[in-house]
Amino acid sequence: MRTALLLNDKRIAWYEDGHEKYASPGFIYAEKQGLHFGERAEQQSRVHPLNTHHSFWHRLSQDRFSRPVVNCRHAADLVFAHLSDMFESGKSGDATGQSALLLTPAGYSESQLALLSGVARHSQFQPAWMMPIPLAVVGSQLPDTELCVVVEQYQHGLTLSLIRQQQHALVCDNAQLLPDLGYFSMSNKLLQAASDAFVAQTRYNPQQNAAWEQSLYDDLPRWLTLLSQRETVIPCQLQTDSQQVSATLQALDCMDELAPSLEKLHQQWQGIKQDFDNVPVLLAGNSHLIPGLMDIFATQQVKVVGDHEIVRFASDYVSRLSSDVEPGSERSVSLVKNIHKTLLARTGNGAPAEQEHFSGGSALSSGSFSSGVYWLYQGVARSVSPDRGCRLGLIGSVVSDLSSATDTNQAHVKISGTATVEKISGLSAQLNGRDVAPGAQLVPGDVLSLGEQQVTFIAVEHDVAVEHGSQA
Repeated sequence: MRTALLLNDKRIAWYEDGHEKYASPGFIYAEKQGLHFGERAEQQSRVHPLNTHHSFWHRLSQDRFSRPVVNCRHAADLVFAHLSDMFESGKSGDATGQSALLLTPAGYSESQLALLSGVARHSQFQPAWMMPIPLAVVGSQLPDTELCVVVEQYQHGLTLSLIRQQQHALVCDNAQLLPDLGYFSMSNKLLQAASDAFVAQTRYNPQQNAAWEQSLYDDLPRWLTLLSQRETVIPCQLQTDSQQVSATLQALDCMDELAPSLEKLHQQWQGIKQDFDNVPVLLAGNSHLIPGLMDIFATQQVKVVGDHEIVRFASDYVSRLSSDVEPGSERSVSLVKNIHKTLLARTGNGAPAEQEHFSGGSALSSGSFSSGVYWLYQGVARSVSPDRGCRLGLIGSVVSDLSSATDTNQAHVKISGTATVEKISGLSAQLNGRDVAPGAQLVPGDVLSLGEQQVTFIAVEHDVAVEHGSQA
């Protein structure tokens, strides 16, 4: 899957082939001339708070605004406008829409996911798959425990997502939202601490001048970095009309402002720990920069998971469920509800991809099929007959089993019931991106390419076909 969008409204990121192409914070600034997006809008959020919108991703719906925002009737219109601006700003040359994977916020309801799929399908990105961010975070790390917690900060909340291992699948149990630790709320608390410092140390109050407050807000990322490095004093500056004013912000004052919110998170965490002894914690994105967060999880196994790791895993996983959907297709968007370990990514030579593990876990074995052999195509798993095997070929541009066809001269690849390539006739075929010859032994996760189409071979326990998701 070439194109992926990581939909965390702190910073919506567009990836191509695993590399970030363009990013835009979830802000829109409205003025008479039109809309401004991303960083340009965020830089007006304190100067023009009434004309700046930053909750439309969080509150995605078709509930009408009390007054239209430059021809936008509701949050769904603003989401569409933001996606369109991202495409126009990030495209290069004669870029056209590619079928895309949407990595969705942890707390989205089914109705929001359905609405998102409809909005995005009308954009230039043309989504084919959606996957919740917490599932992709855990799938990229494979913790070897029954339960794992994913922590991620959004613009208007921090989520604690519980991911369970059920047999051979990772399933998102639930997501708990803590609004007080979202970036917007956290910023207000830290700005209050800074304003108190300026009032106490100088004759200036940043809250009495919107431009001064905006300059402090723009400096927040630096404060968070210094606080994460255990700095006790943060130097701050204001540029007034006539001079530069300095003050020092104490880390203890910042922690005092955040203490009530952190206590709520601590209580949620203690409730989880009561039921489970060993719970790995994965901190997605830059949530580890929240002051005091690492102290709450100090006794746990903690790992920070970068956005590029999340995108790389999710893109590779869905590419094994189905080939990309051509732009303009009317196919609905598939939602990945769980991660099946038999479909985890493999390297091009058929060896298992290296993974990092908690609790001394080991990578998924690349051994042979110990149970029923299935071939997976467009999200549907089909059995390979233990006696006759199967003959995979193309009817038009669709992969089909030609075993029952009367014309045995049709172009095909013959697969035995023990997952061995027996014959290749009349067409080019590749295995894991390389030319394949008769005699090759398939293992779970191998990808067979027939022209532009791809088939993944999977093992199914107890002869029950795995479920890969539903249509949104």
